[in-house]
Amino acid sequence: MAKLHIYYNLSRNKTNMGKLKVKIDDKNEIEIEEYQKQSVELESGIHNIKMYVPWLGGYFGYVDENIEIENDDVFYYYKPPFTHSQKGKFVKLAGYEALEKLTKRNKIISMVSLIVVVAIIVLWIIKVRK
Repeated sequence: MAKLHIYYNLSRNKTNMGKLKVKIDDKNEIEIEEYQKQSVELESGIHNIKMYVPWLGGYFGYVDENIEIENDDVFYYYKPPFTHSQKGKFVKLAGYEALEKLTKRNKIISMVSLIVVVAIIVLWIIKVRK
């Protein structure tokens, strides 16, 4: 037995796309919030992973891949596509440290983006008042 760790890495050009739906071997179904991690304990062997984000009565970013789980924990992240007509990506990470680095980087990117938006709004308000 080993754990499959999945991180829902929302790309920088999208926000509030919804929960990632993950189905493992057509039976275990989980949901993952944006920028969150979820872990599932699985038997060693080959497992089918299907995932997508629900969108307007359908879905986008569909992934259907077989992955191999050995006796060690494995770390993956889901990255949604650039456009709704493309498939998502399910990318294997080197280990826990790589997952933590990705998580930290995305938190920094989100914070910087928020600061930039607030700064633009403040500058616009100052300009309008003059």
